Amino acid sequence: MPTHPGGTMRPIRTTLALLSAVTLAFTMTLAPVSAVPPEGTLITAPAVQEWQPAGGPDFKWHGREIVFEGGDPELAKVAATLAEDIGDQTGRTPKVVQGKPKPGSIALRLGDQGKGPESYSLDIDKALTITGTTAHGVFNGTRTVLQLLHQDDRIPMGTVVDWPTKEVRSILVDNTPRHFSMGWWENLFKHMSYFKLNDTNLYLDGVGLDKDEMRAIDALGQKYFVKVVPQINMPSHMHVLLPSRPEYQLRNADGSLNPTALDLTNPEAVDWALSLITDHVDLFSGDEWHLGSDEFPGWPGTGENHPQLDAYAKERFGPEATFADLFADFQNRANELVKSHGKTMRVWNDMIRTSAVVQLDEDVTVEYWIQHPDLPGLLSGADIAERGNPLINAHIDHLYYDQSRRNLDPRHVYENFDVDVIHWETPVPSDAVRGARLPVWLAWIYTSMESDAEVLDNIVPSMAALAQSTWGSPKLAETWTGFRSEVLSVIGEAPGLNAESHNSILPDPAAATNADGTVVYFARDAEGNLWTGKQSRPTVTHFSQQLLSEGISGDPAVTTLADGRLQVAARTASDRLFVATQRVVNSETFDGATIPVRVDADPALVPGTAVVNNNGRLEAVDLATGKVGRITQNAVGEPAAAQVDGVLHAVSRTKHGVAYAVASDAGWSVLSDPRKLASEPDLVATGDGAILIGIDAAGALVSGSAAGSTLTWTEVLPDADGQQTSAVGEDGVVHVVTLTGADTLVHAWSADGAWESGEVGHHMAEDDPSLGLNHLNEPFIFAKFDNGMQVVATPTGPAQYAWNVLAESTTGPAAVTFDSLDRPVYFVATTYGDLQTGTKWGNLWEWGRDFAIGDMSYLDDELSPQRFDNVLLSDDFAADSSARYTTLDTSDWEVAPQPVIGDGVLEVSADEAFYSTVVSDVPVAPGDTVLITSVDKWLEGSRRQDTLMVGFVRDARNYSVMWVGHGDNRIGFDTVSDGRLTPNGGNGNVPVVVEKGDRIAVVLSGNWMTGYVERNGVWHRVHTAVAMGDDDLRDPAVRAQYRYAVGLRGDEGTLQVGELTAAERG
Repeated sequence: MPTHPGGTMRPIRTTLALLSAVTLAFTMTLAPVSAVPPEGTLITAPAVQEWQPAGGPDFKWHGREIVFEGGDPELAKVAATLAEDIGDQTGRTPKVVQGKPKPGSIALRLGDQGKGPESYSLDIDKALTITGTTAHGVFNGTRTVLQLLHQDDRIPMGTVVDWPTKEVRSILVDNTPRHFSMGWWENLFKHMSYFKLNDTNLYLDGVGLDKDEMRAIDALGQKYFVKVVPQINMPSHMHVLLPSRPEYQLRNADGSLNPTALDLTNPEAVDWALSLITDHVDLFSGDEWHLGSDEFPGWPGTGENHPQLDAYAKERFGPEATFADLFADFQNRANELVKSHGKTMRVWNDMIRTSAVVQLDEDVTVEYWIQHPDLPGLLSGADIAERGNPLINAHIDHLYYDQSRRNLDPRHVYENFDVDVIHWETPVPSDAVRGARLPVWLAWIYTSMESDAEVLDNIVPSMAALAQSTWGSPKLAETWTGFRSEVLSVIGEAPGLNAESHNSILPDPAAATNADGTVVYFARDAEGNLWTGKQSRPTVTHFSQQLLSEGISGDPAVTTLADGRLQVAARTASDRLFVATQRVVNSETFDGATIPVRVDADPALVPGTAVVNNNGRLEAVDLATGKVGRITQNAVGEPAAAQVDGVLHAVSRTKHGVAYAVASDAGWSVLSDPRKLASEPDLVATGDGAILIGIDAAGALVSGSAAGSTLTWTEVLPDADGQQTSAVGEDGVVHVVTLTGADTLVHAWSADGAWESGEVGHHMAEDDPSLGLNHLNEPFIFAKFDNGMQVVATPTGPAQYAWNVLAESTTGPAAVTFDSLDRPVYFVATTYGDLQTGTKWGNLWEWGRDFAIGDMSYLDDELSPQRFDNVLLSDDFAADSSARYTTLDTSDWEVAPQPVIGDGVLEVSADEAFYSTVVSDVPVAPGDTVLITSVDKWLEGSRRQDTLMVGFVRDARNYSVMWVGHGDNRIGFDTVSDGRLTPNGGNGNVPVVVEKGDRIAVVLSGNWMTGYVERNGVWHRVHTAVAMGDDDLRDPAVRAQYRYAVGLRGDEGTLQVGELTAAERG
């Protein structure tokens, strides 16, 4: 793999980041508006190659029967899958029968279409017959039919002939540093097959992967006609398999060993590595094996620091030979072995260099991902094609997704990617390029982990774009915007997808900041629950979660009372008004009640008062007493309200225009104006009164202010659409963000009644924008573009903006507030049901991101701590159990006090720096196992060293542990082998916040360690690393020498944990 946990390409990170920035700027160019596909066009993705309408009566699917002809068992399997998919899509599963088609049925048959093995035709008449050259071709036809049936149970009469121009249409998702559940793999394959993508990789040394699971993943791939290409990286990136075999490791110039690079000068080492292929190659039904073989011994792969490689090459192949010849020989030996099993081989391109003696076998497929000046003698795509090697395009600047560092842009893939252009070269001959692959790398280094659902949802749009590019049919839309709106929105998503999360958070959350600087969110879910959560302390992304109310149907609104307490209101499912108020300032406790007043739209909320639409009557509700005062009648939609010098102002659309009302002791003064608004109004308070802002029926953004008995209007922008968002700064400047009719994002502002504006971005925006102003009156503008990216922008000058991508797969506008350091904090719902949050840590490009409500792994993840039910050790420390533990001194300069156990805690105290490793008497289980502890007490005050560890210990010089630092809010791993700290796969440490009462866990699977934190009853995966010591923790005999242990380390003071639980999977 070109960039993954075994060795980061650090020398080119900066260069690639610059390339990404250039790409990002390029994709900002405003694309032309795409044409709607002509009437009568079949809407599918990818588009079909040929469609000939017949003009007769439509085929009408009766929903009862799928017929397969000829008794072919593969055809029967395709029919069963189609029936299952139709059942998921419609709620009614048709029966599968063998025989001849009847009117209203779907028939499957085999027959050569003359366009390759994946080609098919549709004969759409009284029955719909799918004929495929192979079962795979028939399956492709069923995907087209599924997309058509999603639109209507009637399909126009006619004939389709369809085939791919490229045989490899691939998505690679790096499963090395995380364990994906079977439910996740099934969703991946369903998404891929819906777009007729047909190829993926499986890293066999990934977390939690055993041979049974390998077979199960391969079987799922077969069901959805996705070839699973197995891969074990060699001779580099061997950070999982090689560390425990020092005799096979390459020796560096300084005499040390490289635990991730194979010694190619050692024939026994080469034979051992090749034996790993033999052990696994026949587990898979596909006909290919991926060797990896990139970045050896590391980037840039020159061998200049390992002269023994050149010397050995000359010894073997003669005086003209170099390290490149030795490397090519290793690849060819692997290829010979793979071919002996009836399969072919793939490799990456970066190690294919100029070689006068040994050349890569020409039947090896080369996945071409990079060209770079640090790679001397690198062959171009054209050079490789001329040698005869087939190519797969994995263009780093078009197709790479690298933990969102290089954001894969589906617009770029759809509009600009040419599968036959290999890394910005002129096109190579089309028949030399087998297809393209979208690589998704998930090594996170000093960054927060993306959830499994997030990764998959993020790449689905690019799957669709890649499918169209590699299928090679005429596009139905010229631009990504057109493709997304006129095609993807029409065909829907793959049927029968598994649930991705426990949660179902809906768009439009609310957020506020407590008097102590802690941030609070409010969000409702699809079940009608209203949730809230508060930061455990200012500036950290650690939120509680509590239920405020059930039966909520409207979006929450929040305000701050004069005494600093927060108050939230929302419409209930019974169209009443729910209100909750903090019991005391900064509290997590709210007192809630439902006020029996009818509410037909989301209320407007100001301190102590809600303005509501009660069946067309605009009313003000005193939230302390429940008293209702009528304002006016004929109200339409959602009202807006503001307080100006303590006086309540309210505005609403009406049947006849706009009503603007001002409260007084004598009642309400109401102005009526005939101007009609298409959007809900905003009302912002300024030093001169209140300003009404909205989009009128003519599509203009307008502002209005009360002047005597009339409203005075000003046109802000001639072209606006959607729902605007408005705010006023402490300097009195009013800011508005809105979309135009062309869905571009515009920011307007006014300091003295005169409006100015600037265009924020040229991408088409998908959701209504949101806006926040800090105490310096800087606007932060949040929007989601239609390439799926949630962005933030801020002005850098008059009508000039800088912007940054924050996330993908979000839905609805973000809620914005500011923390105790005046940094913007956003909350936004995701497409998979979680609530994401982010905080600006530094400049505009430095944001921390986490989940306020969320699941990091799928619900069926077998490696999540709650799945381990065979308990081996369970100590709640209620009584003194110290006889079961031994305390090790693992530090040369810190003391190691004995723990005190009892009253529900294990405690270590010292008035100087300490580090106690407390080792149990329970051996580590031979299979997948977990160790859990709970945090009962951190050190008092701010400390540099305030750390807990959980893990697996042999003795004071050999152990592998996960550590959690409270002082710097980080999590990482340490493996010490014979007293030497090893690199753990290069994964570094990542941000995490663990507070008193949280539980932490480390799962050991093979020699992979995965760290988890439990918050609000949900386990969250946060980090993984390889235990890269001399001891092979995959070996049960080695495991038996290790014990479960907890470590407590601090500058001085007292640390406490509240349990120690070890378990294995039953």
